[in-house]
Amino acid sequence: MVGRLTDAAALMPAQRCGPAMNSNRLATSYANLTAAERWSLIMAASARGDEQECHRLATSAPCLTYQAPHHFALATAFRELCARHRLKVLDLAAWYLYGCSTAQATDGEEGEQLLDVALWFGYMLQVNLAGWQQFCDGLNLDPDPFTACLPGEEVLDLAANLTERAFTAEEALACMLRQNLTAAAAPTTEDVAAELKRALQVLADWRG
Repeated sequence: MVGRLTDAAALMPAQRCGPAMNSNRLATSYANLTAAERWSLIMAASARGDEQECHRLATSAPCLTYQAPHHFALATAFRELCARHRLKVLDLAAWYLYGCSTAQATDGEEGEQLLDVALWFGYMLQVNLAGWQQFCDGLNLDPDPFTACLPGEEVLDLAANLTERAFTAEEALACMLRQNLTAAAAPTTEDVAAELKRALQVLADWRG
């Protein structure tokens, strides 16, 4: 049985090479691929780590020309940043809620350690939510029209209402040091706002 598994495993790399070899036969007709076909092949090549094939598929695609208003790059960058930030705070909220509930169900020192980490996630949720608001205020933007259509608002409200138990900045730093993380200070609202501002600029610049 072990021998058969070993033999099968030895064949797997060769099998993975099959799509790459087949894709070479498509090289002469790359320009005739539909957008859906090209995207599917790019994703498959990326999944197997074939950067050369990704490059060939991308550079052989016909080019299109569009016209857009001059604020398009900034608006698109902000929308993407909204989605990224929502995913980040939902992740923090999930860890905070999970950590608190698990800590309550765990006795002794282990439960105390779980609660310690959970309260750190609660602190990070607080500063990320406050940092987003500060970032938007600095741009004179009301983010609600952008975030209203994103999922997870009720979960965030629930978690935010429970973060009254979360750490202060000093307690968060102490927790980081207890977890052997090197830091001079815990992340702050201002840190988050500054990071979001830099990210918006990078995304907008990338879109030209």
